[in-house]
Amino acid sequence: MFLGCCVGPRELRFVRAAGFDYAELNAKVTNPAMPDEEWRAVRDELLRNEVPLLAFNRLFPPDMPIVGPDVDMDAIERYLSIAFARMADLGGQHVGFGAGKNRRVPEGFPFAEARAQLARVVRLAGDLAAYHGMWVHFEFFNRAETNLINTVEEAVAFVQELQHHRVDLLIDFYHLVQNGEPVSELEKASGRIGYVHVADEQRRWPGSGSLPVREWFAALRDAGYRGPVSIECNFQDPIPELRQAGEALRRLSYSGGLAR
Repeated sequence: MFLGCCVGPRELRFVRAAGFDYAELNAKVTNPAMPDEEWRAVRDELLRNEVPLLAFNRLFPPDMPIVGPDVDMDAIERYLSIAFARMADLGGQHVGFGAGKNRRVPEGFPFAEARAQLARVVRLAGDLAAYHGMWVHFEFFNRAETNLINTVEEAVAFVQELQHHRVDLLIDFYHLVQNGEPVSELEKASGRIGYVHVADEQRRWPGSGSLPVREWFAALRDAGYRGPVSIECNFQDPIPELRQAGEALRRLSYSGGLAR
């Protein structure tokens, strides 16, 4: 099992010292509007930290709708084509597909049509991921953040319907807790989980609060999961908290029975 952490470019140089195997970056670092020459300079600066950049999140800019009456599939395809190429250029293997705001169905818009639009965009992302040797991990979001696909069961059904060989599930325990779903719901996702996010109370690092992180890892073990686990949290003081988070995550994951 690889352990990672969501950070910004400024924190990259602290990731390995904190005991993490890789970093997860916001996909906005690829900036598809940026000319290739400028991008190469950004890429080289990021890679200079010598930290594996295996994963990316927040695939879409917040002002790009992917459901509803204002969807522009040509613009989405142009954006994703460059973003995936640049994530692969950085060594990316995993892309989280959350986009809670982007996939919020506008009032009065047919949900069935919105779901079909979302499926089309996820399939496009899956095709691009396949071309670049990557994976797309679709994420359910809690009801406060979106109104389309909110639970483990709904996400499992959605991915099953897609039947795309490069699209599986991202399980973020934050959303599980916010929804009030029991960890036993993961049984429904057995064999379909490709990526995991963890955090403690108020999106702090795992082990800093009272959430049952050890139980979560036990549930992942029971579901047969052996893939990457990344901390997605809000650091108040990133440098010392990264180290604390790395130590806690290893302790909790190993005690939960997962072997690397």
